[in-house]
Amino acid sequence: MNTVANTWIDVLGGAPTVDEYQDPVDADTVLHARVPASLIETGQDTKGESTMEPMVTRFAKLRVRSTIRIARGHRIKDRRTGFIWTVDTPVDVGSSAHTPDQRVDLRRTVNTLSTAPDA
Repeated sequence: MNTVANTWIDVLGGAPTVDEYQDPVDADTVLHARVPASLIETGQDTKGESTMEPMVTRFAKLRVRSTIRIARGHRIKDRRTGFIWTVDTPVDVGSSAHTPDQRVDLRRTVNTLSTAPDA
């Protein structure tokens, strides 16, 4: 990995299932475990006028070694904080000089009225 890692991640994926109410539930199949990664939060956006509940969407950039395949629809669990991020866009960074790290754009939404700590 060319970037300095600041955390360990698990890559989660798999086919969604349904719960007892027939609502879709994300699968927690671990595709890659304990991967060193650089995860840096890049910004946030606050919404709430339409739903009457303030929601904060946080954005981050993730870099992992190029051998770890991450696709849209996968989720990233930061093992240091416990936060689960949604993969927005995996970005292939081409280079003729060396094999670059894979860059991935992430997001997660937080209900600011929730009693859970920044879930």
